Amino acid sequence: RLYLINCGICHGKKLDGNGPLYKGGDGPYPAKPATLVGDAKYEAMPEGQMFYSVAYGKNLMGSYASQLSRKQRWMVIRYIKIKQAEAKAGAAPATATAAK
Repeated sequence: RLYLINCGICHGKKLDGNGPLYKGGDGPYPAKPATLVGDAKYEAMPEGQMFYSVAYGKNLMGSYASQLSRKQRWMVIRYIKIKQAEAKAGAAPATATAAK
């Protein structure tokens, strides 16, 4: 719920960078937000670096320190990491089957 309220508006429900403010480029936000699931850069990003980005902002994303407590920021990052792991686990069997 914390992710959907605070992050999903830009990063999307599927963590694909296509939230309501971007809408595939048709929304009011002109720059595509980070694709948190499916982009190797963000999947490899350490949790501490993600925490720093949420706390202090990164590029066009502002700080969420006043909206989310320290504990809530860690909860959001854990949610993102879980979704990244689920996506990787879901992709692994398809890759193994395709190789046969």
